[in-house]
Amino acid sequence: MLEPKILKDIESAFRQFGYEAEDVFNSIAYIYSNIFSIKASEKLSGVLEKGN
Repeated sequence: MLEPKILKDIESAFRQFGYEAEDVFNSIAYIYSNIFSIKASEKLSGVLEKGN
């Protein structure tokens, strides 16, 4: 698990460019699913759609 300070620094870096937590999560999930060719469930499809 990452240390709280590191997590805060990562959060701050994304916020500098106007990205909020949910947007970042959706984008990372989308990229991860593409890299590893994950077949999305119905629930996950909504997250990936937002991430795209």
